[in-house]
Amino acid sequence: WIAVGGSYSGALSAWFRSTHPHHTVGSLSSSGVIEARLDFPEFDQSVSRALPPACADQLRAATRAFETEVGAGGERARAAKSLFGAEVADLAD
Repeated sequence: WIAVGGSYSGALSAWFRSTHPHHTVGSLSSSGVIEARLDFPEFDQSVSRALPPACADQLRAATRAFETEVGAGGERARAAKSLFGAEVADLAD
């Protein structure tokens, strides 16, 4: 397998290769982000403008639902995070 991505997913592909070299034979990172920002609403706004309105609405609804579940804490948060294999991640912020 080769991990491939551009921009934020490019950074992810490079990180994946460096942390899981036994799962990939290489990585291609095109314009990979070198300084990730946690609070970056401009990225979400750019994605939203690129999508058809109905799709952007669904993406916002899914994001709100996930944030609600994680914010609830306990089993609800664990279940939501487990969808991404991130049960132990501290996503409080």
